[in-house]
Amino acid sequence: MPAFSSMPVDDLIGATNTLYVNARDTPDILQALGRYKIPPESIDRGVALRQAVLDAIRDQSAEEADAAHATDVVQDLAADVREGLTIDRDLARIDHPRGSDGYAALELAGSPPGDRDDMLGMARRFYGTAQDRPDLAEPVASLTPDSVTAALALVADAEAADAAQDKEEGEAQRATAVLGEALDALRAHASRTAAVAEVAL
Repeated sequence: MPAFSSMPVDDLIGATNTLYVNARDTPDILQALGRYKIPPESIDRGVALRQAVLDAIRDQSAEEADAAHATDVVQDLAADVREGLTIDRDLARIDHPRGSDGYAALELAGSPPGDRDDMLGMARRFYGTAQDRPDLAEPVASLTPDSVTAALALVADAEAADAAQDKEEGEAQRATAVLGEALDALRAHASRTAAVAEVAL
């Protein structure tokens, strides 16, 4: 008897198809199983559980693909923000040396944080200050009103992509949980059906 409780998913899909289709389409088998409290409705439930697994596999695959795409998008946008922020801060230090008002206001100490959320927060503050304080932005070679506006728009895009990635990862995790539950239900039903069938037949 196949070990429905532990076989790989691909094997499980094939084996349960054989189990339920043979039982459903063979009157003698159906009759024999019926004597042991496995009526046709139970076989139909097994077919439905198998289909639920197939649906869950499809949904999980789609959600994983969406999550992977969202990750690529946010990583690319964050890399663009980090690159621009690093250059702009380096240039800003030329005109706002350590100890100056501009150095403090633009948070020019240190390097952009490695954590993506912290880095995006620094970028939003840096460009927001540059937008609110034209006197600080004007001397800096790379900071024009248009470039600051564009940088803030890029930060907003990266933050939106970050939120979208969190959402997609959550949906992928939920899809994985649904698949796990569907597999457990199918394995349990198939294991019992096969065990009874082995005795009944």
